[in-house]
Amino acid sequence: MSLTIVTASLNAYDNLALMYESIRGLLSENIEWIICDSIKSVDLTSTYFCSKAFVKVYSVDDCGIYDAINQGISAARGDWILVLGSDDLVFPCIVHLLSDFDSDELIYALPYTLGNSTRVYRRCPTSIFHFLRGMPLSHQCLLINRVLCSKFPYDISFKYASDYHWLLNAFLRGYRPVKSLSSFPVVNMGLSGVSSSRSLRILIAKEFLTILRSLSLPFYFYIPLLLSICNTRFSNYFSGLPRAFRHNFFGI
Repeated sequence: MSLTIVTASLNAYDNLALMYESIRGLLSENIEWIICDSIKSVDLTSTYFCSKAFVKVYSVDDCGIYDAINQGISAARGDWILVLGSDDLVFPCIVHLLSDFDSDELIYALPYTLGNSTRVYRRCPTSIFHFLRGMPLSHQCLLINRVLCSKFPYDISFKYASDYHWLLNAFLRGYRPVKSLSSFPVVNMGLSGVSSSRSLRILIAKEFLTILRSLSLPFYFYIPLLLSICNTRFSNYFSGLPRAFRHNFFGI
């Protein structure tokens, strides 16, 4: 089994250099790294890691991050696709996992760590209800068969939540993630992505609502997201409530 890591970037040289250091020992005939760098970005072609074997850099005229990711997937030759941000890191154990993946499965949920934390998260949505408060599992933790990626590209009409739209559509079509058997984290997720910005969370939640509305789901399906928006906008009003109470009764 072979793997392609796809990264869309914009003026992210320092983060990309750190990411390269995390995967340099993994790159081989079976693992390649594709960087789709925006033409608006600082030119990367002269940087030291871009001339290395199994690293491909494309300067793309894209319509946003998801369009750049689609272009990277189109250029991929790996059997599996892992979409990472420029501030994410990969752990060496991914090499051993590749031989364990079943070609009959199309999406794997990988264990991961977050920022500087050592806590290992192992999330995997098993019900549509796991989508009602937002993205149940970040795209950095999804190992996806290239056949499925080619069949269902990211919808670039969504600026912030196309990964949510993609995973929810795949889930409803019967392509459900399978939890990886690894007991070790495979990916370390950075904390500087768009979704980590508090000022943009309302815009992201609104795109979530648009996606749910397009599926003609009952109104009560929207309540957790609506409350999440309220929690972001009026956090002072909710902060006085016990956390367990907010989670169990309001979903926030």
